[in-house]
Formats: sequence, C-alpha cells, structure tokens
Amino acid sequence: MFRLFAFLFICTTLFAAEDLSDECKYSLEEKCKKGLVKSGESILPLSKYQAKIIACIEKVPACTPEEKQRLRAGLKTEFQEFYQKAQDELNKENTKYESQAAEMETGSRQMRIKSALLMHYHAVQRLPSRLEDLFENPGGDWNGPYLRRGDLIDAWGTPFRFSPTGAKNYELVSAGPDKIFGTQDDQKSPR
Repeated sequence: MFRLFAFLFICTTLFAAEDLSDECKYSLEEKCKKGLVKSGESILPLSKYQAKIIACIEKVPACTPEEKQRLRAGLKTEFQEFYQKAQDELNKENTKYESQAAEMETGSRQMRIKSALLMHYHAVQRLPSRLEDLFENPGGDWNGPYLRRGDLIDAWGTPFRFSPTGAKNYELVSAGPDKIFGTQDDQKSPR
C-alpha cells in the first residue's frame, strides 16, 4: 500500500507541473493510469514504479521532447525527495519503538528485582542494604540468588539505584534514557 501511495503521490506532483501543456498533462495522466492497471500489479518496488512512469512519459505523443526531459528530471528529484522523507519517517518510528521497548524491558527488570527483594525479605525478615546483597547468603531460609546480575542494570546500561526507606519500603529507580538520575525520564518503582 505504501508503494502504491508513493506512486500516486509522485504522479500527482508531476501532473501538477506548471511548465507542461494541458494536453501533455492529460495524456501523461491517462498513460500512467493505464500502465498501472494494465500491469495488474498493485504492489511493486518503488524503482519499478519509477520505470513505469518513465515508460509512460516516453509513450505520450502530446509531450514535446523538452517536456519529456523536464518530466524525467522532475521524476528523479521527486523520487529522491520521497525516498528521503520515507526514510526519515521510518527512522522516527524505529526510534520511538526502540524507546518503548527499552522502557518495557526496564520495567520488567524492576519487577524481577521487586520479586527478588520480596523473596529475600521473607527469607531473612529484612531488606538488603544494597542490591548486590541479593547475591550473598545472609543466612536464614535464603535460597537465592533470586535473579540474574544483568537484571540490576536498566535497558540503557545504567545500574538501578536502590534506596531502602523503611523496614519494608524502598525506592528502586532507573536513570532512564539520559542515564542521569533525578531527571524527568527516570523510571521509579517505589514500594
């Protein structure tokens, strides 16, 4: 669907060219429509659409050689601009999804740490003073470690900050994408 949209967008731009005669524009539009329908293919690589438009341009007797040359040059420019815009949009979407995935992974690691903290608390009746203590046997009914060491680092490569705030309460914070604690993008997980 994206490629068909690209084809139609570029054709529309070419048909709107002010330096073409009306007869040339009309003939070109009809040839392009017929060329697309005749092929029976609604999804082609963009380069094939470009080739189809060039073939249509060459078959239009109402266009002068100068108009055909301007159309070919305009087509090349339009495709280059369209490719660049499409690539920019794709990069924005990828960045957005990568950011969302990192936030979800960080949240998942926070949940695993919270679960390990709860199991540790039930085993020895106190919270550890630091997250690394989850890997050391403090005695009692401890059956740990209850998570992997890699879980102590958020998806952006920064170790979580753990702060006990009471006998059973604590704050678990990721620095977020900027890797700086105390900024708006921090992911907090209080208990």
